[in-house]
Amino acid sequence: MSNSLREYMPGQVWSYQTRKGEETSYLTILKIEEYPKAGTAIHIAVDKVNILGPQSGECYGQTISHMPFSREALDNSVTELNGKVSTLPIYEEGYRDWKEHFTNGNAGIFSISVAEAIGFIETTLDK
Repeated sequence: MSNSLREYMPGQVWSYQTRKGEETSYLTILKIEEYPKAGTAIHIAVDKVNILGPQSGECYGQTISHMPFSREALDNSVTELNGKVSTLPIYEEGYRDWKEHFTNGNAGIFSISVAEAIGFIETTLDK
């Protein structure tokens, strides 16, 4: 399927190009929004990752409940549609926090791969 022809819908579960050791990780599409200046934001949750603090090595969890991505970044990350869930994971708190910061100009939409964004999140831990 051509990247530009992918149709994302809330509830879809996708495989993606993961980080080493996280090959069973997957993402779930949560919400899709259009913003006049920023374009499409596709909100996802990621499961079965190992979020480690870079300094402490402490495991902060295996789920990221909310991450916003550009369509192009998601197109370049996903590899296979695995199915659809009827109940979305809980993401509203993370979404509301992001939306408030985004509205105030203090947050954006990831334009890098999902794996790179997970690595970025890890670098902000332990601070």
